[in-house]
Amino acid sequence: LSSYMKMKQYDTAKLYLKQNSTDATEDEKKMYSSIYAEGLLELAKASAENEDYLSTLQTSEEVLSLLPNNDDALRYAINASDAMHNDEKFRHYTELGYSLYPQTPYYIIKKAALLSKDGNKADAKALLESSLSKMSYDRNLGNGFADISEGYATALIKENKPLEAITICNNALAYTPNNRSLNYIKGLAYEKMHVLDSAYYYQSKYADVSAIEAPEYNQHLKGLSYKAANDRIDLEYTSISANSQSENSGHAKTYLSSVASLTYSHTNKLNTYSVQVNYKGVEGDLEELE
Repeated sequence: LSSYMKMKQYDTAKLYLKQNSTDATEDEKKMYSSIYAEGLLELAKASAENEDYLSTLQTSEEVLSLLPNNDDALRYAINASDAMHNDEKFRHYTELGYSLYPQTPYYIIKKAALLSKDGNKADAKALLESSLSKMSYDRNLGNGFADISEGYATALIKENKPLEAITICNNALAYTPNNRSLNYIKGLAYEKMHVLDSAYYYQSKYADVSAIEAPEYNQHLKGLSYKAANDRIDLEYTSISANSQSENSGHAKTYLSSVASLTYSHTNKLNTYSVQVNYKGVEGDLEELE
């Protein structure tokens, strides 16, 4: 059996396993299953690396039919079903893995993802927070907590709860302080609260936009910066020249009209107050045109 597996003759190995398991002792059956499963896991690994997720799922399920508690096979099955968007199998193997290994970060993260997918974002966050209180050193748990918090905070902003969203982000940033997405979402929450100086800071520093999106996004930032100024002075000046026909001479006369506006604005958290002074001047008969 071992030779067949090394030569990757899986069908022959499977037939050998079936023929020899009938009269084998329990220990021999376990040994045969272990050898066969080990070879299949190598096959599952290769399939996963080649992104052949269907083969990965099928192979890992065959391992699980022999060894239902196999950690590696469960992970391959969960990852493959997730990549294939097979929600039914993702749910089945996630629940199975979490029930078998409730203290393992990988299964905790997948369980939290499942809760979040079901709309139970608060429960997903609570599960990861509880686990982090015991295993704060685990980077994967911290990253998983950041991912769940990102989705939760975004949902809270849409529900017009930006202050809660900022709290969610800050809690997650305690474990992943350099997370750009969480910091950017804080910027969105501040914009929702009309705290525009903070909105500009976080959005300008942490936004991840493509070259195509950059011009439009820069315009958005410019608008935030403009609105964020508490005290603002705007000066506009326009001059217009106009011609009219002289009744006596029949010559065209040029008139110069000037309009100037000076506006002072002060913004606080609730209102914007503005004072505007306008001036209009007209200079006539500057020259006569033949």
